[in-house]
Amino acid sequence: MDLKTYQDQALTTMADQYGIHQRLVSLGPQAVQLNNGLTGLTNEVGEIADVVKAYIEYGRPLQIDGKGGLREEVGDALWRLSQICDAAGLTMEECAEANLVKLGIRYEDGFTDEKANNRDLIKEGEALGETRYDLTQTGQGWSEPPEEIIAEDGTVMAQVDNPEPPIKGCPHGSDPADCDECDRQSDFAFDSFRENR
Repeated sequence: MDLKTYQDQALTTMADQYGIHQRLVSLGPQAVQLNNGLTGLTNEVGEIADVVKAYIEYGRPLQIDGKGGLREEVGDALWRLSQICDAAGLTMEECAEANLVKLGIRYEDGFTDEKANNRDLIKEGEALGETRYDLTQTGQGWSEPPEEIIAEDGTVMAQVDNPEPPIKGCPHGSDPADCDECDRQSDFAFDSFRENR
């Protein structure tokens, strides 16, 4: 196959870019800030990778200080993470604490390959306050979903628009490639949101 044929065929699977832009604008400042933080974080991670690559591949000294050094680039990445946290109504402290809780469950007595490859995701999710139901697919389709999932504090954590078993990958009952509601192709896609965040 020539690359032009590949490109033409691959682009038939691309989502409507104008529609995505319209969705971003319609979602408002929070979505714009999240998007800006994410694209900025991606850039900063690339700059950290450049420093490490120069050290490992080119045999240069590991640059810690100065313009373009690890201290600056890691700081820039932290800035972008704080931007993302702010947009989501999170603090970096609560994210750091949640990460340590998860890792404490996963590697209670320290890291091993065995533990890394056999995680108890349900136990980790419960420890992090996850209250959504198990979306694991069965041979017959999805388990019966509740119409909404409520956290212990009463916050609505998720709503399922269609309580009937949807087509695999789409909680709205459509073909995931054509779903305007979620525009996602995921076996575990569902509408989730946090009220008043």
